[in-house]
Amino acid sequence: MPKKTFKSIKKSGNEAIVQVKGNQKYLLKNCQKATDKIKPRDKHISQEKSRNRIETRKVEIFNDSLKYFSANIKKQWGEYIKIIIRVDRTRKEFNTLDKKWKKSFERSYYISTIKLSVSEFAKAIRGHWAIENRNHCVKDVTMKEDNSRIRIKADLFARLRSFALNAMRANQVENISQELYKNALNIKGLLGRVIHS
Repeated sequence: MPKKTFKSIKKSGNEAIVQVKGNQKYLLKNCQKATDKIKPRDKHISQEKSRNRIETRKVEIFNDSLKYFSANIKKQWGEYIKIIIRVDRTRKEFNTLDKKWKKSFERSYYISTIKLSVSEFAKAIRGHWAIENRNHCVKDVTMKEDNSRIRIKADLFARLRSFALNAMRANQVENISQELYKNALNIKGLLGRVIHS
C-alpha cells in the first residue's frame, strides 16, 4: 500500500492494518530487523482444525520498533507506524494418498496506524483472510480471474464475476466450482435463471 493511501486513511479519520509484502522490500526488511531485535509486547496463539488440516497461528505485537528502522524508512513511514504485527502460520495437512502429514510455515508482517490488543489484531487479520479466501481466492482459482486476457473494460467483467458469485452465495451454494460445472451442462438452467438448484 503506498504511503499516500495511509495519508488519505488518516486524513479521513480512519485507521489501517496492512500486510507488508515483498514489493515493499525495504519496509519489509526493516520490519524483519526490528522484530528480530526486540521482544514482543504480547502474543496470541490459536489453532483451527478442519478435515485433513490443522493450522496454528501465532500473532505477536511489537512496540518501540521504529528505533531499529533505517533513517530513510523512519522518515517515510514513521508517522504512520504505531505497531508492527508478526504472524506465524504453521499448517499440517494430511495427504490421504501417502498417509503422511505435510508441514508448512509462513511468516507475515503487518503495520498498523493504531495500537490495539494482540487478540484484536489477531481477530482483524483473521477476518481479512476469511474475506480473501471466500471472495478473492474463489474468483482467482475457480473463475480464473487472474488468467483473464480481457483488457478492454476489464473492470466490467470483474463486476460480472462478483455479481455471479454473490448470486450463488445468496442461493446458499457451498461449492462454487461444482455449481459452475452443473450450470455449464444445463442449458435450460443457464437461460432460465442464474443458478441451477
